[in-house]
Amino acid sequence: MMKCEWILCPVCGSKTRNKIRKDTVLENYPLYCPSSKTCHCCGYKKEFLTLSERIFQCENCGITIDRDYNASLNLKRYAINNIGLVQAEFTPEDLTALQSDLAINRIATSKVDTGIQQKSCL
Repeated sequence: MMKCEWILCPVCGSKTRNKIRKDTVLENYPLYCPSSKTCHCCGYKKEFLTLSERIFQCENCGITIDRDYNASLNLKRYAINNIGLVQAEFTPEDLTALQSDLAINRIATSKVDTGIQQKSCL
């Protein structure tokens, strides 16, 4: 059973209630880190980027991208570099066991040859 915990919001300082698992580790992104102003391709940081500017255009490499998507790519890179990435591995037996659950939901499945290790694409 998951336990409700009070978590302090790093931005506004208010308490929020979340259900977290016992093995969950919360990692806070640095409070002032210009994820929207930093180019996810080359790392160039813009000096000024107002909230009304919804498109990020890098003056260094020339990429044009939505500013929120650019920020999300920077946050993803931060998480991978500071927290790490675990590749999930599925054995053929695991996938075969899941077929009965997927069949109930009418999701198309196929048999997996035993002995072939399947990895997720993340």
